[in-house]
Amino acid sequence: MLSAYLFFAVLMTLFFCSYVMMRSNISYMKYFFWFCLGLSIYLLGYMMELHSIELADMIFWNQIQYIAIPFIPTLWLLVSTSYLQRDRYLNRTQLIVLLLVPVLTALIRLTNTWHQLFYSSMEIMAYPAGRFLSLGKGPWYYIHTLHSSLVTGLILTLLIKDFKKGHKENNRRNLLLLIALVVPYAGMTMILSGTWISALDYTALVLPLSLILIMISIYTYDFLEVKSLARARIFEEGADAMLVLDLSNNVLDYNLQAVSLFQKLDIDLTGSSLKNLLLKRASLQEKIASNVVETFMTPDQRIYEIMTWPMNNRNERPLAYIKIISDITERKKMMLQLQQMARIDELSQLYNRRYFMELFEESYKLSEEKSEPLILLMLDLDRFKLINDTWGHGGGDLVIRKFSRLLKEHFPEAPIGRLGGEEFAVLLNKSLTVETFNTVEQFRIAFENQTLFYNELPIRATTSIGICEKTDAVSSPGAMLLDADKKLYKAKLEGRNQVVC
Repeated sequence: MLSAYLFFAVLMTLFFCSYVMMRSNISYMKYFFWFCLGLSIYLLGYMMELHSIELADMIFWNQIQYIAIPFIPTLWLLVSTSYLQRDRYLNRTQLIVLLLVPVLTALIRLTNTWHQLFYSSMEIMAYPAGRFLSLGKGPWYYIHTLHSSLVTGLILTLLIKDFKKGHKENNRRNLLLLIALVVPYAGMTMILSGTWISALDYTALVLPLSLILIMISIYTYDFLEVKSLARARIFEEGADAMLVLDLSNNVLDYNLQAVSLFQKLDIDLTGSSLKNLLLKRASLQEKIASNVVETFMTPDQRIYEIMTWPMNNRNERPLAYIKIISDITERKKMMLQLQQMARIDELSQLYNRRYFMELFEESYKLSEEKSEPLILLMLDLDRFKLINDTWGHGGGDLVIRKFSRLLKEHFPEAPIGRLGGEEFAVLLNKSLTVETFNTVEQFRIAFENQTLFYNELPIRATTSIGICEKTDAVSSPGAMLLDADKKLYKAKLEGRNQVVC
């Protein structure tokens, strides 16, 4: 019965080993493969030991088991740390220390006939259930057991920590894995205590149960597949183009979006070196090779952003780089629209007060640094309240829109702002000369001569304008605003529809 049970367990373990090799492509696959292979060797060796009749044959198959037994706990730890994404905390030195005892155990067991450090005695004992190899435990056996217990305890600690912070579904999966870990631990305890048949290897008998629990976890909660499939799906089906480059900027992998993007640039990604791929596009080559965020534009006027994510080893040293190339054209358009909304007055389509004042401050500083002239025009629509009261806000809005368009036509390169209501301002990088005054006066006359129609009825409007020039006496933006405002007020007092400087 025991042989049949172990035969089934070996087949199941080998099947699972093949399953992992064929269907898993994740980081800890290699560890899990060796873990399953180790279990297969262990169970096969113990099955053959039970099936043997002669002592020498039993001892031989026991030695075969110890090719794998010492390494199983450490391999289980590697699977767990990799799966729980804690492998970065297990550096090369720690791994060597963890493997030191298993390596010594395998060597000591294979040479046990010379020193008896692992087994002090080996003999066949008969029980009602059958004949078993009875093994007297030597000092190194207990060192091996202590090492296995410590490693198992470490795995248990990692799973419990993950269990405490996990999602409900993850906790169900982790509970199965915790039970799978405790089962062989219980078998080890039974061996040490000599319960029932002292010569029986209870760990070998219960390990298939652990494997079944792990298989249930895989099929029920996608223990091995879900993260891998998610990452693969993001890479293959994500909206962004992705490249994987090695440290020499050779292209290791790319997705379909990358193929499509580079086809627009007449570049075939089947080459290996980024330098060779982008021979005719040196600037793009530099941007892709760079590790900072870069942008570039394709011939069809699409804007792309290149971001770099390092793929680090457990020592945080980069092994390769993932280049994520995202189409940010719509985002850029949205940002421009938001900037426009933050700067532009909706009704007049001129700069709003806040942004105009920022430009005024900057223009003033620049004119001071370069010793250049600067003029501020303050403009106000005459009797605008009467226009609103007579024609309603629709008529008032029509006047503001026309006034704004006329300002742009007469001062095409000047910053123009609507400061609020019917008040406007214009900045001119000029000296206050007769020519400048005449330009402003021409604008006033042009607006006065405009006839607007609202609901088929004519509207006439005029404007008063105050001009301030930057001088030693008017030596700050605030002083210029105050002076221009005084000139505007004077124009109003003197009958409106005029320019005062």
